[in-house]
Amino acid sequence: MVAAASLALLVGVTLGLLGGGGSILTVPLFLGVLHQPPRQAIAWSLLVVSATAASAAAGHAWRGQVQWRRGLLFAAASMAGAFLGARTSRLVPETALVVGFAAAMLVTGAAMIRRRRLDGVVGAEPASAREAPLVRVAALALAVGFAAGMVGAGGGFLIVPALVLGAGVPMRSAVGTSLLVLSLQSAAGFAGHAGAVPLDWAVILPVTAASVAGGLVGSLASSRLPASALRSIFGWGVVAMAFYLLGHQLPPELRSGAAYRALLVERWPWWAGGAAIGALVLALLWSENKLLGVSTGCAELSEVPWTPALRSSWRVWFVGGIALGGLWAGMLAGGGLTLASPWVDSLAGAARWLKWPLLLGAGGLIGYGTRQAGGCTSGHGIVGTAQLARSSLLATGTFMAAGFLTTQLLARWPG
Repeated sequence: MVAAASLALLVGVTLGLLGGGGSILTVPLFLGVLHQPPRQAIAWSLLVVSATAASAAAGHAWRGQVQWRRGLLFAAASMAGAFLGARTSRLVPETALVVGFAAAMLVTGAAMIRRRRLDGVVGAEPASAREAPLVRVAALALAVGFAAGMVGAGGGFLIVPALVLGAGVPMRSAVGTSLLVLSLQSAAGFAGHAGAVPLDWAVILPVTAASVAGGLVGSLASSRLPASALRSIFGWGVVAMAFYLLGHQLPPELRSGAAYRALLVERWPWWAGGAAIGALVLALLWSENKLLGVSTGCAELSEVPWTPALRSSWRVWFVGGIALGGLWAGMLAGGGLTLASPWVDSLAGAARWLKWPLLLGAGGLIGYGTRQAGGCTSGHGIVGTAQLARSSLLATGTFMAAGFLTTQLLARWPG
């Protein structure tokens, strides 16, 4: 439940901050983390999204960033579409629903990535949007709502572009208005599922509480943090999650096949992993004239809120891709979300209260050490040694010796 609550908090923060996107993770949360059947996961996700969006919309409304008239008009049509979509979903096999949801995630992820192009119209109202006929706006809202109710997706990142380009809502107000629409639309979608699925409040309420808390935090931070970088990174995360869901719909005989297991489940041999990393370093140097390094990217990522120029840094996207790639590979291999790796369990046992400070402390020491050393294991051990840099050779020898010593100490740890 800790992992589920953490993801629910992320859902809420993203919803409150961006007006959408976080809700796309609620179905995978119920499916992959809490192991609920697809039909229940879809219905419960709509309930969580409705409550979270309503609480986050209240924060935006307090700052006058909700267009009530156009939002309610859009919501009325999308609610009807969501209700029809939810009713129609009962006629569709569960596998088809999951595949449809993954397809919706791909479309939504692409919209989130491309959404950066809309950043230039903040505060502007294109003439074509202001003159849009109400019939066209209603038809667009009906289609968005139907897709959301059908597959359990909130559709926030479809609602926001629709509000900006189709209903003439300025970008800054579109986030808050999207949350208003999203709360009503998701409630209508849940109503369409009501009575057809059981409700386990012991599971739903903690997830909803964590998501609502995140929504309030996100709405408060929306005026202080840059959203464009988060949109793109989260967009790629949605795309990765969509491929994960599609991968789990593969036939069991294919997933148990030798080729699938050798590529995605079993650990690659050392020579294959080393060759792949070396090829990546050379490809990055040859194509972009850039040197691979992770710690510098992490440092730049932490400075993005205060240094706008770093939002376009390639290292930020590189670090985000590493995290998403690792998550995706682990999920395709059949792994689940855990609080820590086995060696942390050997030190802290089952005490979660001890794991959190241990992980935070270790992360802080690693971050501080790599910045003081001018690079991490990837920068010094791979790129620096390839260039025969004396500082990198010395740093690599030191951390390898420390690693060998630490491994031997842990191997002889009592118990």
